[in-house]
Amino acid sequence: MLPILLSLALLGLGVSEDSMEVSQSAIKILKELEKLRLEAYRDGSSISIGYGHSNSSGGEQFKMGDTITEEKAEELLVKDLEEIQRIVNQRLENYDISFNQNQFDVMVIGTYNRPGKLSSKKFYEALLLDNAEEIAKVWNTSITDEDRKNFPGLVDNLIEEYQFLKRVLTQVLYHQQLQQLLCLKIMIQWILNQEVQV
Repeated sequence: MLPILLSLALLGLGVSEDSMEVSQSAIKILKELEKLRLEAYRDGSSISIGYGHSNSSGGEQFKMGDTITEEKAEELLVKDLEEIQRIVNQRLENYDISFNQNQFDVMVIGTYNRPGKLSSKKFYEALLLDNAEEIAKVWNTSITDEDRKNFPGLVDNLIEEYQFLKRVLTQVLYHQQLQQLLCLKIMIQWILNQEVQV
């Protein structure tokens, strides 16, 4: 029931008609990465709760010792994702870049954890590349050595984002190859039909 509510909330709140929206599969990945925590915890220099809702992101503030329900965690996630979607859509417009759903999802997942770090146009342009290794090189620069030391969870998130990207690129490559084979088959059939007619 909660995923349906989350989906409905994201469909109807704070997203303009021409803006992209995060997919349910991306929300699922984000929730797996963030892990539900119903008690406030220290997260670097900030305090977080729920599915990674951070005091530093603005919005509702919490202090150590505060607790919430799972429903409240879902509500916070909806509000946080509305803001992240708005940010990513605004950057796409500013950079005059168009994403497919998978590219948008990856950017939302990354921006959820590193909104300032993924603000550069180079990260958006990188997602347009067909080469997973090239994307990984650029994407890898979104966390510093200091971040890697102090926030090992960011490294895990980066790896998951990269794996998601890799799966997407593999699917795209497979479909492109399949289309090429179908075109080749049609061409061969046409040639064979021409020979029969002669």
